[in-house]
Amino acid sequence: MTDMGPVLVVTNLDNPMTDLVIDELHGRGVPVVRFDSGDFPATLSLAATVTSNGIGGTLSTPTRTADLSRVRSLYYRRPSGFAFPHLDGQTARFAVTQARYGLGGVMASLPGCLYVNHPHRIGDAEFKPSGLAAAAACGFRLPEALRAYLDHFRLVFGAFDFAVDRQGQWWFLECNPSGQWAWLEPETRLPMVVAMADLLERKTA
Repeated sequence: MTDMGPVLVVTNLDNPMTDLVIDELHGRGVPVVRFDSGDFPATLSLAATVTSNGIGGTLSTPTRTADLSRVRSLYYRRPSGFAFPHLDGQTARFAVTQARYGLGGVMASLPGCLYVNHPHRIGDAEFKPSGLAAAAACGFRLPEALRAYLDHFRLVFGAFDFAVDRQGQWWFLECNPSGQWAWLEPETRLPMVVAMADLLERKTA
């Protein structure tokens, strides 16, 4: 895996859970480029082209540059929205739309990239009625139904919420494709940060 490119982490500035995963990746020597899409274009720049091999070009932050053709994975977790406060209302709305289509479109089309999760799939899965309908269709017999649910929305990660009644029956509440999970690691003593880093590194046994 040493010849693979960086992991892109798209998130807001204050995200302690993401910090844990980045620290784990750094400890493995995996290159990471972290940015908030809301920083575009003030401190985040993009130069991209479409070729026969897909998207190429570079994405640059004040301290890092990523080759878009070599991104191994992208961890997408609640970045801030685009903002153009120096523009009037109508022009700002136009700029936000174009930034979403431009930067957002490039980030959603990286060749050979593993998305955790793909931003379009996150959008699909965040509609709670759709999630409940998918859960009902899956039957939610654990653990097979978890995999079926993720497959339904084409997700590779989900934070599932359940309630357990007095009879021990599990009841599905929701699946958050960008949900919190790091707080469970001390409680369960399961290596969740390591597992997420394995996924983003695209580590194989």
